[in-house]
Amino acid sequence: FMIDWQDRLFQDSILVRFEDGKLNPKATFTALAEFLDIPYTESMTYCSGVKGLNPESMKGNVLGFDPATVYRTYDEYADDNERAFLEFFFRDVYEAYGYDFQYYNGEDVDQEWVKEKIQNFTRLNSCIAESWKKSLKVSRKVIKKVPDGNENTRFQILNLKKENEEDPSDTVFEQMAQEVVEKMNKDRYRFACCLLEGLNFINRRGQPLHMMKPLKLDPALLEQPLYH
Repeated sequence: FMIDWQDRLFQDSILVRFEDGKLNPKATFTALAEFLDIPYTESMTYCSGVKGLNPESMKGNVLGFDPATVYRTYDEYADDNERAFLEFFFRDVYEAYGYDFQYYNGEDVDQEWVKEKIQNFTRLNSCIAESWKKSLKVSRKVIKKVPDGNENTRFQILNLKKENEEDPSDTVFEQMAQEVVEKMNKDRYRFACCLLEGLNFINRRGQPLHMMKPLKLDPALLEQPLYH
């Protein structure tokens, strides 16, 4: 969504919100067709395939333009602390593309706020730890801590040496996965502190990146209120 406005490619680019396509397909694809300089057709507003209209792409997925995915909260993947953290650091993106804050309440943010949020990344971290545990166990790999000389630690992933070498217990894999999460938390804190100082993103010419222009919908064609 942040583009090099001096790059010719991005001078002909536009951002389309997922929610607009789901909730207001006619307005969205009418505007998109105009931007692309192609005729608008009704077939843009539904999904079809050899099995007919609205085929199931993957088991469990919603069909066609069903808006269920827009309103689903996905609580199994993120908790309130993680969402508040993301909303704050993406606040300029939220404002630029018409999204309201649901978890960040506008409070002042400092390093202590950042530290508290990161320490409570329970849902995200549990998913990451479980993925690492499974990956290490299945691939028969172990993690070794390697100091980098700058008060930081990096991880080296090693294969178990012999086919008949006894695998570590589940507890050991859990401990290694937890060490990965702890390092991620330290990195998150360090990166977030850099962002608090006003980090700017620039192109190769030293010019600041811009937000990609959003696709604007015709209010007269809206079938439902715009999603915020």
